[in-house]
This record gives sequence, C-alpha cells and structure tokens, in this order.
Amino acid sequence: MATKDPTALNRALTIFEEFSASEEIDIAIKQYPHAHDMIEAAKWRIARQPDCGIEIGNEEPFHRILKLPPLKNSQNPTLIVRFYVNEHEAIIDWAKFYPYEESQAISPAAFIYKRQ
Repeated sequence: MATKDPTALNRALTIFEEFSASEEIDIAIKQYPHAHDMIEAAKWRIARQPDCGIEIGNEEPFHRILKLPPLKNSQNPTLIVRFYVNEHEAIIDWAKFYPYEESQAISPAAFIYKRQ
C-alpha cells in the first residue's frame, strides 16, 4: 500500500487486533516487562506506515510481517506481527513474542555517538 500522497503521513490508520493476536499479546505482557511498549510501538508504526515490513502471500487481503528485534543486552523479546490493511484500518491477526536471543539483537546505532 505504498502511497505518493504527501498528506498520507498526517493520517493514521485505526489498529484492531483479532482475538487470537490479543490473547498472545496479553500473555506476553505478563511475561515480559516491555512487551506492552513493544506492541504499542509496532501499532504506531503500522498506523503511520502501513507498507512497513515484508509483504507475504499473493491473495487479498495482502498480509505483511513486521519484526521488532531487541536491542543488544536488553533481554527484551523479539516481536513479530502479521497484519493486513483495509482502506482506513489495519488488523493485526497474529503476534508472537520470542525470548531474547543475542543473535537476533541489534546494536542501538541511533544511540552511539562520538564524544568530543
């Protein structure tokens, strides 16, 4: 759903969770201290950039996968979300949190700077 409309960034989609995704998210929130923040970050990104992630499948509705890897040494889980987009909403129909693995973690490049 890539768009060339410059005003599109000013409009955010409404995000809905299907029941099975909500159940998985609720379980993860009890298990991981930052799971709530992670899913909210994913929703924020999907709402404002619905063409984020990787498109999968070849039948409508076209699904996308968005992965939020943890930062190195954070001990946060990896979050993978599957969603599809309608005209004014995005529906998360699957979400999975995977335990922290160093091999999945990324360096916080945005936080690295040179001291002068």
